[in-house]
Amino acid sequence: MTRLMRRIGCSLANTERERIFAVLRGKHVHVWREGDGYTILVPGQDAAVAAALRQLKDAEAGCTAHVDLTLTSTGEGQLLTARGDGAFLFAQLFLALEAAAA
Repeated sequence: MTRLMRRIGCSLANTERERIFAVLRGKHVHVWREGDGYTILVPGQDAAVAAALRQLKDAEAGCTAHVDLTLTSTGEGQLLTARGDGAFLFAQLFLALEAAAA
């Protein structure tokens, strides 16, 4: 996880990430590739998860590693889409968080 955080860089590299990741750790996700990016669905309507994803998106605003980071609330859950050269790092991040022990 530490190596992945170094590769992502930007705001996720600070200590605030642990608070955000604590909420997301162990959550089931669906990840798929779309064109130049990846979409991550976190199923369910958990308000804490939605807040953590908003904080993650806001923390990464303006990061040059990610061309576009969007968050959409749907009936199935929260959809986080990362587009651009570093988008695969977000896919790896969420897969690692899902596999991490709570």
